[in-house]
Amino acid sequence: MSTLHNSTKNRETVLKEIFKSLAKALDLRHSDGQLIEAIFEPLGGGVAGTAPKERPEVLIDTYYSTPDAYLPRAISVYTHECAHKLTDGHSHDFVFFTVNLALHFRAEDFLSSAAGELYQQMISATGHEQLPLWHFAKFYDGQDVTIWPWETVGEWLGEGVRLARRVYDTDLSPTEIAELARETAQNLRLDIIKSTAPRGWRAKLWRLTPKEWLQWCACTAIWGAVAGSVGSAFFMSY
Repeated sequence: MSTLHNSTKNRETVLKEIFKSLAKALDLRHSDGQLIEAIFEPLGGGVAGTAPKERPEVLIDTYYSTPDAYLPRAISVYTHECAHKLTDGHSHDFVFFTVNLALHFRAEDFLSSAAGELYQQMISATGHEQLPLWHFAKFYDGQDVTIWPWETVGEWLGEGVRLARRVYDTDLSPTEIAELARETAQNLRLDIIKSTAPRGWRAKLWRLTPKEWLQWCACTAIWGAVAGSVGSAFFMSY
């Protein structure tokens, strides 16, 4: 059984087989009708995967084909990127959040059944704890929205979870689930607006309250004055 994961080449081959069976079972198809396959490429920059619009497959970072990578997380990356393929133009908003979570539910059902034997064998061989796939679907999947007129993100999040849970065991196709999510967003006045919030260190500044901005500006001014005084004294001494 160790041959399932004792090398990157073997692991990549088995993962692609799992992805293929998962795509067929969940009807994960590109806009051209092809089942969505996975290609492992070194993406860099901490990127786990990506779903280029013009390609009939998703790209997954080569790290997830290594024996050290956590298997359920690798499956989740594939499911997440397939959800992007099925919700083109939505990025990480309510529609994507709902479809992604519903696919995670469905993938968990499939891989926990007899049809997911290869996945279960691989989990057993790695010795990793088998957390449910939906553990990896998170609020990050809805980060690119401004929520209005909802007062809390909890209500928005709860609505997406309820919808995903309600549709995952129906015979709706992933495309139909996405359409239902769009209708729900419209009917419940979930105005989906792509966030202009910056990322990284700029995101921290963007989230500052007016009071925090004043404190930050005051500290900057004080330290600037101190640095200027020290600098002037230093140069005047020469």
